[in-house]
Amino acid sequence: MDSCNKYDRNIAGEIPMEMEILIDKVLENRATCSEISLVEEWVAADEANSKVFEQKRMLHNLLDSPVNPDDLDIEEALNKLHKAIRRRPGWIDYLWRYAAVAAAVVIIIGITVLYQSYDAKSKAIEAVASNEISLYAPFGSLIETVLPDGSKVWLNSNSRIMYPTVFDKEKRMVSIVGEGYFEVKADHSHPFIVATDKGSVCATGTAFNVNAYPDNPLAIVLVSGAVNVKTNTEDFPLKAGERIEINDSSKASISRADINKACSWKDGIIVFDNDPLPTVLNRLSQIYPVDFKIIDKNLLNSNYHVTFSGESLDDILHLLEIGIPMKYEEAINNDSKDRRLIYIHAAK
Repeated sequence: MDSCNKYDRNIAGEIPMEMEILIDKVLENRATCSEISLVEEWVAADEANSKVFEQKRMLHNLLDSPVNPDDLDIEEALNKLHKAIRRRPGWIDYLWRYAAVAAAVVIIIGITVLYQSYDAKSKAIEAVASNEISLYAPFGSLIETVLPDGSKVWLNSNSRIMYPTVFDKEKRMVSIVGEGYFEVKADHSHPFIVATDKGSVCATGTAFNVNAYPDNPLAIVLVSGAVNVKTNTEDFPLKAGERIEINDSSKASISRADINKACSWKDGIIVFDNDPLPTVLNRLSQIYPVDFKIIDKNLLNSNYHVTFSGESLDDILHLLEIGIPMKYEEAINNDSKDRRLIYIHAAK
């Protein structure tokens, strides 16, 4: 056993680099007989050493296995990842940090292949380099996942959330572009912060909706508890049932919220209640790849009450034609090959 003494963990619980190298060589079938014997002695010397070797073996098998996108359950993979990367104490903490980054590579690349998104692939590589996960919900999809602290988030169509594989010791920080519904796990010692381009939301344990699509005002609806919304110039404490809207000039307005209308999207339901046609079409443009142009201005003054659940964009437009005196006409979108362009006319 004396031959293993120089490979014992130090006071901080870390494994010497020499043993790290030897274990890697054994797992990769590159070790000599004497090196294998050294690793076997080290593993047998301490139960903690055995656990380290087993975790490294599992990680090696994970990374050595090809990812088949057809077999990939993204939500299950992310949940397993987040359970795995919760901070472990002492000597195995570094190992789980390594495992988290490696698993993030596998999971994010799997998501990239599944959705055939080259942009997502480049983001994934960039994110892994900084120990960050970038999760994207493509048009026409909803994604639900669990964050490293156990908080839940739902992502609406055409939305992206970025967050670290392990939250730091002081705060839980995420950033979002698009729309997300958050159920934050209570932890008053570690504030949960959602950053957007127009402001941030700070909570310690509550539920709220953040609508932060580009080229739109930032809208936050608080479902329960209390949060603080911060802009570049001011703080706005919110109470349950309140909604705040912040424009590009950081001007804010607070009003009573229609929680069902603001949050039903996470259940696949789109609700319009006394909304003018531009609001209806703008909302559809957020969650479908489509741009609208209203040709007849007299359509601007009417308000609409309608609920959609699971319909395609064409189904929605057809239903709007039935309920509204309007007709839609598709045109070539010279500004974007990825988005449809639809003209809205008054019905004759």
